[in-house]
Amino acid sequence: MSPSYADTVKLVEDNYFHWEFNMRMKLSRKGLLAHIIKPEFNVLSDRSTVQWKTDNLKALGVIAGDVSLTYQVYIRGATTAADSWRMLEEQFNRITLKNRLIVTKKLHNFKMESGTRFAVHVDQFKEIVLQMETIGEPLDETQHLVLLLGSLTDEYQMISTVFENTPNMMRSKLSPVLMHRMNRHRLNRRRSLRRRAMTSVSSMASASTARRLGTRKRSAARRRPTRNAGKSRGRHPTTRSRLRVRWPRLNGSSTPVQACT
Repeated sequence: MSPSYADTVKLVEDNYFHWEFNMRMKLSRKGLLAHIIKPEFNVLSDRSTVQWKTDNLKALGVIAGDVSLTYQVYIRGATTAADSWRMLEEQFNRITLKNRLIVTKKLHNFKMESGTRFAVHVDQFKEIVLQMETIGEPLDETQHLVLLLGSLTDEYQMISTVFENTPNMMRSKLSPVLMHRMNRHRLNRRRSLRRRAMTSVSSMASASTARRLGTRKRSAARRRPTRNAGKSRGRHPTTRSRLRVRWPRLNGSSTPVQACT
């Protein structure tokens, strides 16, 4: 048996819109969607029949079954599916009012951190925008651009300059210009980093080569004999050789006689 489309989706604090859509689809497949529609929008249904009341209780049970324990408290007094649906919506709106203030403050205080890549910063900005849409406060394209450009660091100041210097350009033309500037800036940055890396590697290689050459020269100097090494020992005897003790064999004496210096 294949699982239902919304069997695993339960209403919690931050998934009301997701839960609402899945619950509508679930009630629609069971033929119970009309029981959460307000009477003024569903004048064709006869709400006085036994079948309607039975199906309404079934719809109420389906809704209550996919609500977490925290939210079941708010629909405890509901007697119809429409009542439970309305109570959950009102509770969500009360929570949303608080969330709206929090998310709005978060959006206006959102700034790009030093060292963050532009693509990562844009993804973080999109997450906050989606949170604004979730609480019922969608932003248009102009607000997106203003808030995004205002959150950038001085490193991306030229992107803001492009928009400030082209006030009459159509929005369809702004995006290609922005992407071109971004790609150009990214390319220049990569070239600069590559140049720095090559310079660093070259400096390290030069230092290593110099150390190897110096080591070789010192080793060769230790192994290479001097030009007059043999002659100097013959012509200019050292102090140690002049002071050697001699043992003359005169008259059978064994007393050592020190050579005169």
